[in-house]
Amino acid sequence: MNISFLKQYKKAVGFIPLLAAGVLMLVFLALARSAPAAMLQDLPYDRVVVQAFFETREMVASLASWTEPWEVDYENKYVVLEVNAFEYQRLVEAGFRVLMDDRLTEQINSPPQRLPGQVAGLPG
Repeated sequence: MNISFLKQYKKAVGFIPLLAAGVLMLVFLALARSAPAAMLQDLPYDRVVVQAFFETREMVASLASWTEPWEVDYENKYVVLEVNAFEYQRLVEAGFRVLMDDRLTEQINSPPQRLPGQVAGLPG
């Protein structure tokens, strides 16, 4: 057998694990970049109102460092707040159980209507 052929064969075989590692790294990076976008909650509006249920007061204190809840009910362990998709995901990742309030969400996303017989002033 030709010695130069064996040298080339060894170089080629030695390259395969390196190539495989490179491909795996590219796949991993692609998945890591797409994961946060895929995790975002698909919401019916840009802003929604939610009830976020918590386990500890520390969760509420942490939440208050980046947003201001509309309401905090320590007895029933929930807060009411307005969020976007990113903030919704942030609540979930922080351990809150999140439920959208359909009535309030619809209310904040609908323009006010004039009252029957109203001809002047702000609608509603």
